[in-house]
Amino acid sequence: MIPAGERKIPVLFWLILGLFGFANAILVWQEFFWLPALPVLLGVLLLAVLSLDQFVILIAFLTPLSVNLEDQGLGAALSLPSEPMIILAMILFVIKFLMEGNYDSRIFRQPISIAIILQLCWMFFTSVTSDIPLVSFKFFASRMWFVLTFFFLGAEIFRKKENIFRFVWAHVFGLLCVIVYTTYVHWTWGFEKDPGHWVMDPFYHDHTAYGMILAMFLPVVTGFTFFNRLSLFNKILVLALFVMYLVGFRLSNSRAAWLSLILSVGVYLLFRLRIKWYLVVLAAVIGIGGFLSIQEQLLISLNRNKQDSSENLEEHVQSISNISTDASNLERINRWNSALGMFKERPILGFGPGTYKFEYAAFQRAKDKTVITTNAGNRGTAHSEYLGPLAEQGVPGLLFFIGIILTTIWTVGKVYYGARDKELRRMGIWLGLGLVTYWIHGLLNNFLELDKGSVPYWGFTAIIMAIYLFHTDRKGNNSKPAELPVKAAGE
Repeated sequence: MIPAGERKIPVLFWLILGLFGFANAILVWQEFFWLPALPVLLGVLLLAVLSLDQFVILIAFLTPLSVNLEDQGLGAALSLPSEPMIILAMILFVIKFLMEGNYDSRIFRQPISIAIILQLCWMFFTSVTSDIPLVSFKFFASRMWFVLTFFFLGAEIFRKKENIFRFVWAHVFGLLCVIVYTTYVHWTWGFEKDPGHWVMDPFYHDHTAYGMILAMFLPVVTGFTFFNRLSLFNKILVLALFVMYLVGFRLSNSRAAWLSLILSVGVYLLFRLRIKWYLVVLAAVIGIGGFLSIQEQLLISLNRNKQDSSENLEEHVQSISNISTDASNLERINRWNSALGMFKERPILGFGPGTYKFEYAAFQRAKDKTVITTNAGNRGTAHSEYLGPLAEQGVPGLLFFIGIILTTIWTVGKVYYGARDKELRRMGIWLGLGLVTYWIHGLLNNFLELDKGSVPYWGFTAIIMAIYLFHTDRKGNNSKPAELPVKAAGE
């Protein structure tokens, strides 16, 4: 018998390796360079089949590093490698759901889930009535693979506390790679203002999307710096991570991101001080009433603001309210007015999900057009996560989106005041603040049609709901973090 250390590698292995090398040489000679990726692809497929939860965590890491084919001029709006992996995860999830039938039905009965299901049903109905059904059904399909994978599948995956932290950390480190790359490229350009708009390419299409995701994760990374369980060495590493995120955020030069992060601090104080919800509503009503009473004087004041975006932080923040000369701000107003025009024409059904960029040109008014106005719809859509659904899906579309926000905020409150695990309680509020930055940012931009925005958005929402459902003391909740129904084969 041959000793273990002297066993020979089977001849079949050398034969397969030789054939693979020969085939690769022939294909490279024919200028086909993708065969070496085949073992990686097979490994990823194997991971998806055997351990769907780890596969989703891998997607979280790869999403910030994915490249949109449309941005590369290839004529396809597909983000690689993340979106094909997301579609595969959705298909496997649906197959497991239909074959095994062991999905926790309580997930469907949660307020957030009900709001999401109603939104999806309305989105499907308005796709049927859409002016451009093919566009709308493609938009609906895209929303489905994000929601099914990262919310409904995610809710089961996040039964396990360790999967919550793995998912968040995976996205944090994937985004860190982009921050390092972007900062380096920006440095080669002397940290000048204009290159700052595109140095994050090809990972993020412009500085607004880059600023959005950094604002979304900064509350989470900030929270990690206060983790008591970390050793001194790990605390230093987390602090360095926080500094890198802060540098990336500052260099992103996104005014909407700055605004969203500042306002999220105010929301944190509301939770921290345990301000009653009815006082918040009362303050909001008074604030809206005050705004309406002085809107004319405020408009005059805003029209006097001539401060354009600047490398100076104070001047850059001031430029947010410049609606007289800042082309970016003026174009947003043009897009918003176009969305309102579409809403007025079809207030209930809208024009159909995803159709804004094909329809808005006819609703642009001459007085709203700017030097960067285009009829092609190739510079963003409605620039609003609220007016977009209003124009495309009517009043119900907007109400369902707001319903998701309100039910999520309610759930964050339940987690913050009732989670059994102190770390999960803190994670709930950090992720909640991350979503707050997105909701505020959504007043000025929209990114949920992209994997860069949808993966963390629905992932954060699923984690918050999972903490509430599986890790929070409440009436009728005696559940413990059970084994995952989408577990690895053989477990």
